[in-house]
Amino acid sequence: MVLFQNAVLFQSFKTSERLLRGNDPAAHTSPSSLSTVCAAGAMAGLCQSLVSAPVDLLKTLSQCGGGKGPYERGTDILRAHGVGGLYRTWGITAMRECPSFAVYFSVYHALVPRTPHAHDAQTVSQDTRCAQKKNHPN
Repeated sequence: MVLFQNAVLFQSFKTSERLLRGNDPAAHTSPSSLSTVCAAGAMAGLCQSLVSAPVDLLKTLSQCGGGKGPYERGTDILRAHGVGGLYRTWGITAMRECPSFAVYFSVYHALVPRTPHAHDAQTVSQDTRCAQKKNHPN
């Protein structure tokens, strides 16, 4: 389930970032501003909370004891309250996820260009492309 949550998170981040930057092709050639990254991170957190809210609810209820696992807890909730019962904690989950991922993506966006490894990897990649062009001048 974590894999699916991460897929939702990162795909919705990129989609949100693209939407916030607009349709101008020139805007997509430069890095996003910190405010764009922050807003896209918050929107991604909101999307991801739609997946994480039911998962967190079932996990928490399973840890409370009573000998029932997540599957049994889930079927009990569905019988008693329907699908809406799985989302009864969605509001508080969204309130946690939105600011958390706004900060998460903003910090990542701010720190990655400053790390020596990110610069070295880009330089190595450029040097490799230049060497390939020299060897294959098509």
